[in-house]
Amino acid sequence: MYNIVVCCVSALSSSVLVAKMKEAAKEKNVKALIWTVGEAGLDLAWAEADAVLLAPQVRHLLPRLEKKDDRKVPIMIINDVDFGKMDGKAVLEQALEKIANQ
Repeated sequence: MYNIVVCCVSALSSSVLVAKMKEAAKEKNVKALIWTVGEAGLDLAWAEADAVLLAPQVRHLLPRLEKKDDRKVPIMIINDVDFGKMDGKAVLEQALEKIANQ
């Protein structure tokens, strides 16, 4: 089971993306718990995450997260186009690849 956290400013816009990622995971028969958090909730979600995906609007968090990454959690910024299209399948595939290559 993969635990994938999607972070955006307030967890509103990313909720649509997360729903589509869950659909894609079900179609691919991938067991994954995927949820969204706002910036304020990221520190709490960090302990459970196998991967942290940052929405384009919070890409500024990347340097801070890389410094605190004592667990070596894969962190990635979601592609602007994939986020704009809410392409859950593409984002899920990128996350799974990032986890596999960690």
